[in-house]
Amino acid sequence: MAHKGDAITRVLKVVKEALAQRRKQQRHGPAPAHWLDAAVPRFGGQAVQDVKELLSVLVIFIPVPLFWTLFDQTASRYGGGRRGPLGECVSSSHAHRAEAPCGRRRPTARWTFQAISMDREVTVGGSTWTVKPDQMQMFNSVFVLLLIPTFDRVVYPLLRRVGLPMRPLQRMGAGMLLSAVAFVITGFLQLGINASTLGVIPTDPACESGACCLDNCVSVFWQVLPYFILTSGEIMLSVTGLEFGTCD
Repeated sequence: MAHKGDAITRVLKVVKEALAQRRKQQRHGPAPAHWLDAAVPRFGGQAVQDVKELLSVLVIFIPVPLFWTLFDQTASRYGGGRRGPLGECVSSSHAHRAEAPCGRRRPTARWTFQAISMDREVTVGGSTWTVKPDQMQMFNSVFVLLLIPTFDRVVYPLLRRVGLPMRPLQRMGAGMLLSAVAFVITGFLQLGINASTLGVIPTDPACESGACCLDNCVSVFWQVLPYFILTSGEIMLSVTGLEFGTCD
């Protein structure tokens, strides 16, 4: 029996009908083999089967929001201050007072904020440049472009050749593990930063909070390693998940 409406509404109706009929059947007779089968008389076998397949896939993707929650900690989100109606300094995104001075921007992402406290100077040919904290995020885009074909043509074939074929679910699990490793490495970098001397560098606009490194600094390029590992986990989890969800 065909039912019109958007896909989400149809799924919710099938689930609601199955739960309602299952309660009735438990009181008056034997329950069906699968709890969703109770909705077959009203919605038909094909619609119920589609919902079964959808729910089985959704269970697999439960860890994915957790991954993207962690992944977004590397992104740069800036919130500056602005003047309120009484001249007070308030946040541009929240109603409370901003920690940063009015008119300025402050990074709130964990990895970007960590980069402020690292040695960001690069000397090439006698010239010195200062890397901006949020510029380190470019490594994620670079690694995505490099690693997707590398995993497809080198890593996965090599694993199959040595007798370790990774099924889609195994790839996704490995991606979550790699993401955790990336944050563990970032934690060790923070321990090194905590041992350094921090302060204000007047010539560096990112140092308005006094969190810039003055002595015993950790190079910002150590962040390339966790970015590499996190991007590898992103490819194994996200790309494989998209393939699994659309093809299998």
